[in-house]
Amino acid sequence: MKAIVSVTYQNKFKVFKGLRVLAFDGSTIILPNNDEIINEFGLISYNVDSSGKYYDNSKSYASIVVDY
Repeated sequence: MKAIVSVTYQNKFKVFKGLRVLAFDGSTIILPNNDEIINEFGLISYNVDSSGKYYDNSKSYASIVVDY
């Protein structure tokens, strides 16, 4: 994380019309289902699908964000 922040805030960047332009891209991934991951990241439960059907489905998720 420190490496990402230091690169992001360097003074060596191009500008567009005097402004610095940044772009971000993000995704969410489903993590493997094991005790170590559940203890670290927890579980998120979504119990209704798009058709309104109820089911038990708990998973661990992680978010990924990239700064360009």
